[in-house]
Amino acid sequence: MGAESRCRELLRIDCSARLGEIAGSLGVRNMLKKGSADRELLDVNDMEAEIAAVFQGEAINRHIRVETRFDRSLPVVMASKTQLQQVLLN
Repeated sequence: MGAESRCRELLRIDCSARLGEIAGSLGVRNMLKKGSADRELLDVNDMEAEIAAVFQGEAINRHIRVETRFDRSLPVVMASKTQLQQVLLN
């Protein structure tokens, strides 16, 4: 395995571990608990901005520039916040 391939593999493993930590901090694991699928009106743009903010520190540490563009014309949706967070994380 070449040095570049090794670096990519280490980065993939590190990113996977970090995503697990972030998912835990956002409460994704709570989705598995009974009764946690409570639905509410949510703004997808706000949810995406929230998730981008969580990743911002990691992006800065890795010298990664993140650009976001939100469509403010999107309607709010009736959904489980935890489940929507998981979809957006994926």
